[in-house]
Amino acid sequence: MPGNELKSIVEKNLKILPSFNSKTKLAVSYSGGVDSAVLLDIVLFICKEMRLPVPAVIYFNHNLRGKESSQEKSFIISKFKHLGKNLRTIDLDVQTYSKRKNISIESAARELRYRNLDTILNQYDYILLGHHGDDNVETVLFNIFRGSGLQGLEGIKKLRGKYVRPLLEVSKSDILDYAEKNKIDYVTDSSNLKNDFSRNKIRNKIIPLIESELNRNIRNSINRLSNHISEVTGYLDKVVDERLDDISYIRSEYDGIIIINKEKFLQEDVVIKKSILNRAISLLGAYYNIDTKNIDLILAHIADNKKNVLQVQEFDLEITGNNILLVNSTKLKDISDLIISNERNSDLYFDKSKINNSIDIKSIDIENSFIPFGKSKSEKIRKILSDKKIPKLFRDKLKVIMDGEIVIFIQGVGISEVIKADEATKEKTYISIKNNYLDILF
Repeated sequence: MPGNELKSIVEKNLKILPSFNSKTKLAVSYSGGVDSAVLLDIVLFICKEMRLPVPAVIYFNHNLRGKESSQEKSFIISKFKHLGKNLRTIDLDVQTYSKRKNISIESAARELRYRNLDTILNQYDYILLGHHGDDNVETVLFNIFRGSGLQGLEGIKKLRGKYVRPLLEVSKSDILDYAEKNKIDYVTDSSNLKNDFSRNKIRNKIIPLIESELNRNIRNSINRLSNHISEVTGYLDKVVDERLDDISYIRSEYDGIIIINKEKFLQEDVVIKKSILNRAISLLGAYYNIDTKNIDLILAHIADNKKNVLQVQEFDLEITGNNILLVNSTKLKDISDLIISNERNSDLYFDKSKINNSIDIKSIDIENSFIPFGKSKSEKIRKILSDKKIPKLFRDKLKVIMDGEIVIFIQGVGISEVIKADEATKEKTYISIKNNYLDILF
């Protein structure tokens, strides 16, 4: 494929992005390898030609190859020193993360990259990644081997949120050809040549075997299958989004939570139920398509109305009453905001004169004690939350109001007996709660 054609493909894929214009801020996730080196070369050319802002370059040092990793980082810093603040280097401790989460080095590296990219997404309109057609073939085969469902056969998406893969319809050989003809400097990752990782085995052993023994055009065949599945899942996503809107109370995927009506969910056809779960988990920011085994596990958990929290990948699921809570624990920080005011802004208030110290809003400590409204003795907050049937997934996200060291208000529980207003109350302090997910559940 001629170099100009490669540039045209990338330019076309950028121009069709939603809200793409002369002020669009781009970032390129750059590994130093040939794929991202070619992508960056083309993007720099396009940005200059179209007078777009200079793209940022984001480099991840995985610290997996000792001296080679250090040399690679030095090469990157030297090569793009002229970019100044537009060059960002991020060091990852993949080994430690892999051991802590008990996942493969491949999965750990991928998760850490995306977690770090997620934290800086709001600084750019789009982050460009160097995945190409051969990567998609490997991904589809990898997903088949791990038992993925329909979404796994779809392979890599060209556009997912702010992540864009402009080279996805380009082959590895075309990228290598462009690099050679345009004298692109890049680093060769020696780990890609070893068969220690699943993807390397697929790339270096399985695909060549299929090409020599079964189908020399297997890459084209799998990419055609992937495109066909994408058309099917694209239509299915629209149908499922409509169903999800109908049966969910909230879809705050940016805050990491989706709450689904369990009764309505169980009335759906099994294909729609599985698709709803896949779609919900995708909306919450899944790093991988969830496999069929885990989908079946979730369905059984819901059907049996089990009360324990089920953890699948980076997601937690809890059944509470007639609600299915799906939570991305890495995104869900708070479930509401508490506001204290002397102005009447709610029907929730207490006697200001009964406050002995300064009052503060703090995160909950379930080992503290609290005297509930209408009672004379204190109880452990842990027990109170259990009695109130506050979802386990929310308990450590609740806020409390403290009078010095004394808990006087618990979100989802109410005001303490010790500060309640009565007939003698002259001045009230009001508490309002914004974006309270508990209101949906009770």
